[in-house]
Amino acid sequence: MQAISGCQSLGPLVRTERKAQRLTQEQLAGLTGVGGRFVRELEAGKATPSASQGAGDRSRSS
Repeated sequence: MQAISGCQSLGPLVRTERKAQRLTQEQLAGLTGVGGRFVRELEAGKATPSASQGAGDRSRSS
C-alpha cells in the first residue's frame, strides 16, 4: 500500500478509486457530503482544498 503524505499523493488515489467505482466527481461529492469543488481540488492535488467553497458548490448539484 502506498503512503499518503498529503493532498498531492491523496488526490490521485481518490481519482483512481472514484473511476474504478464509476462515479463522477459530483456523485462522489454527494455521497461523501462535500462539495464538487472540494473533490475537484483534492484530485488536482491542491494543498488546501476549500471546504467552504465546496459547500457552496453542493447547492448547485441537485
